[in-house]
Amino acid sequence: MGQSASNLAPINWAPLVESTVALNPAFMNQQAGRLADAPALRQARLEVDRRRALTDLEEARRIPDITVTLGTKRSEELGRNQAVIGLALPLPLWDRNQGNVLQAMRLQDKAEADLAAMQIRVDNQWTQLTERYQAAHAEVQTLQQDVLPGAQSAWQAAVTGFELGKFSFLETLDAQRTLFQARAQYLRALAEMHRTAADIDRLLGTEASEAPPASSEKAHQ
Repeated sequence: MGQSASNLAPINWAPLVESTVALNPAFMNQQAGRLADAPALRQARLEVDRRRALTDLEEARRIPDITVTLGTKRSEELGRNQAVIGLALPLPLWDRNQGNVLQAMRLQDKAEADLAAMQIRVDNQWTQLTERYQAAHAEVQTLQQDVLPGAQSAWQAAVTGFELGKFSFLETLDAQRTLFQARAQYLRALAEMHRTAADIDRLLGTEASEAPPASSEKAHQ
């Protein structure tokens, strides 16, 4: 036949593909529960709280402070000292701090609008990321459970047929190339799933240690 079956020796892919990340519904629900506490939303809420506090402060400054004075006064008629209490209350006829109050209210409105916009942005990012993750996971599962076993079996059958003279060397190489392509597609889908999981972690501010548990699965030999 001009070619040796040793050229078609199987490759051990186990070091490259040792496990996949299972799509754990409980984990995804847990992550969704953390969405409200995403760093971007937490920061936007803190800014709203700060602006509300500043508005309250400017509102309080519209009311002038009362000044109380205490002293004594000598009464010649009575021949003794008398206590004197004085109260001073400025009347805000012209300056009622209206300019600062309006500015504080405008900034508070802006902070609240920014929070609403950030909520929409985070919700959209979460939807896109979960859809990406689920699509990549579905592809990984299909490749691992259906495509790879079929390609592996076809390649092994082609090698056996080649050794028995039933298949040509080119036909056997074609089966091997199909297996390589399936494995390359599997690794790309697996990498996409892990990248998306990392993007979810960044969105939610979670640590890598809180990622979904890995389910160990041996690679098809």
